[in-house]
Amino acid sequence: MKEKLMPVFVLAAAVGLFTTCKEETEDPNLKMGYEYFPLEQGRVWVYAVDTIVYDPAVGGTAVDSVRVYFRDEVLDSIAAEDGEVQYRVDRQIGNSDAGPWAPHNVYYLSRNDRNAYLTEDNLRFNKLIFPLQPGKKWNGTGAFEEFKEVEIAGERLEMFKGWESRTAPVIPSLVLDNLAFENVQPVQVADYEAIIERRYGLEYYAPNAGLIYRELWILDSQCQVCCNGDLGACDGLPWRDKAEKGFIFRQQLIIN
Repeated sequence: MKEKLMPVFVLAAAVGLFTTCKEETEDPNLKMGYEYFPLEQGRVWVYAVDTIVYDPAVGGTAVDSVRVYFRDEVLDSIAAEDGEVQYRVDRQIGNSDAGPWAPHNVYYLSRNDRNAYLTEDNLRFNKLIFPLQPGKKWNGTGAFEEFKEVEIAGERLEMFKGWESRTAPVIPSLVLDNLAFENVQPVQVADYEAIIERRYGLEYYAPNAGLIYRELWILDSQCQVCCNGDLGACDGLPWRDKAEKGFIFRQQLIIN
């Protein structure tokens, strides 16, 4: 499966022996990028979601795949004590893009002048920073412990180990199935790899659409199934071949 104001900065300028104040505005050509994280009640996104789960099993690794659909709708907003407005998003799940839909979970979206946030399962993620430009880096998971364990198919993983967000060059045009987008901003949320761990995350944001694509690889291996514990033989093998627990997740916007 979540506004376009140009801020004005007032600067003090010294002139000769006297001090005066004047107003200066930011370069009007510098867009903040708020349209990449639209927030409004009633907005609906429908996503196709594909997941591959790796689960330790007797004699090997069980690999299961499933496709479901998310329907995310912004229901209402809540003002926090600090003045930040959080938008409550109701996520429903179904086996087709037309439903029927069943309740799945609730998450929250919020944004201020400099940051865009997603809060889910009591974890707050800094998804974007403004002005939104290629080449920026930030800690998107700084609000919680990097080595926090998450349970996947009964197995515990340090899902957020090595995460660091960065913006990549803008993609001028992108087509996802039947939807076409312009000026798509990629955000790499993770790219960490060791012989026995892989953490990779990529998200695409589009103007006035928000999140249009998300991909996560959260995989661990002890190299037992593929290589009898031989790390040398394990090193360099594709993760699809050596993963023993974790998941690969893809979420793609299909109705906006």
